[in-house]
Amino acid sequence: IKGPGIFLADAACITLGGFAGIAAAEAALFFAGTLSLVYAARRLSMSGAAAVCALFLLLPFYLTRYFYGNMTEDWAFSLALCSLYPAVRMLDPAPDASLPRAAVKAASEHGLSGEFTPFAFAALFSALMFTAASMRLNNGAFFGAEFLAVMLSLVSSGRFMRAASIAAVSALTFLALSGCCALYFHSEGVLDELVYYSFGI
Repeated sequence: IKGPGIFLADAACITLGGFAGIAAAEAALFFAGTLSLVYAARRLSMSGAAAVCALFLLLPFYLTRYFYGNMTEDWAFSLALCSLYPAVRMLDPAPDASLPRAAVKAASEHGLSGEFTPFAFAALFSALMFTAASMRLNNGAFFGAEFLAVMLSLVSSGRFMRAASIAAVSALTFLALSGCCALYFHSEGVLDELVYYSFGI
């Protein structure tokens, strides 16, 4: 009843350093999620104190998680944190004043500024959503709800073309990742088992 992503992540981390490798990967992912939360808060013009308070509200979830046994499907919790900044950026195409100037300049040189930025973040969000869904389906559902909130916000503000374009980019990215995953399991002759144990059971 676990998605294949859990076993892939655990196997890779154990290969790198046993259970210490898993701990290091979880810490790195939580750090990335923390940065995402802080930058999302700054993007929404929240104060630094408000961003820190939001982070402390999340910490009890981690304490509970480790108390009842460090369930591997909860990788998706850190992935959810990582999704906050991409979700906020899909709402606003303006250059990000909260990021260091060097990062903004580098993004501009690679075509990630201005109007294209929301679509790049939509692709990143879709990758996170696919990763979470491959961990466990009900955790991946969180990303669907978050994406729906973004779409409703865009539509309610009259940005119909923006909503449709971002939805198309996200769908294509998600389908491409899903297709690669399905092709791999099909080549191994276990696609039916994947579908049953990850989604049908």
